[in-house]
Amino acid sequence: MNFFWFERSNSYDIKEISLELEDSGFYGVLLVYSFYSDDQFVKIANAIDVNKKIKYMVAIRPHVISPQYLSMINNSFQKISENRIIINFITGWISEYDKQVGGIQGNINDLSSNLERSENLVEYLKVLKNTAGETPNFYVSVTNPVLLEKVSGDKVIIPYQSYRQNNFNINDPSKIMIYISPVIRKTKEELVPLIEKNTRSDIQHFTFEEFESLLNELKNKNISNILMDEAEPNDYIEKKHILSFVSYFTNKETNILGGKQ
Repeated sequence: MNFFWFERSNSYDIKEISLELEDSGFYGVLLVYSFYSDDQFVKIANAIDVNKKIKYMVAIRPHVISPQYLSMINNSFQKISENRIIINFITGWISEYDKQVGGIQGNINDLSSNLERSENLVEYLKVLKNTAGETPNFYVSVTNPVLLEKVSGDKVIIPYQSYRQNNFNINDPSKIMIYISPVIRKTKEELVPLIEKNTRSDIQHFTFEEFESLLNELKNKNISNILMDEAEPNDYIEKKHILSFVSYFTNKETNILGGKQ
């Protein structure tokens, strides 16, 4: 199973979090798109360790950068450390402070509707794939069946709730990454008070055993990529429990695979 961590905060050091996540068994980390977080590519280039394996997934709103320039960035990273960059295309949840930034030339911008931005994303992908050279490795974040149908054949990230409720028609499970915000504890007794005070429908509670069972279910369906974050940004207690589980699970997988050799 390939675990990705979704780092939603602005207060982190890429070198430190990269080491922490890789040591815990994570495959990659997703970094948010935000004008106020500065350019993630520049920060990654400054921090990347060619002797490490962790991958960097960078969220991009297609209307802020041309396919050609994004391809140039990808080509540069391929020379720095091969196959370390993944793009996460998003239509973007546009906040009020985003709308005040400006700096976007063209018909589609942060003031455009979600439908307009989705249609632009689909057209953007067509141009990107026809740009000379290697197409960047990418996932498209999808929250509705219409967009999923339009990016059919591409790798996508879908919310766990949508997967569980069968909201999407999934043709190729191997191209799916599940996004989930789990609350994980070793025992049911530890979970009970957390469940009782929970008010959010998007938060899922699991024991180690229950979450391991879910991951095995996904693997049996040929889904091998999962994106996780804590329920609230900067909740270091929840993050610690998630990292603890991933360390436990990946060590167990390694031991099983080692025993088969």
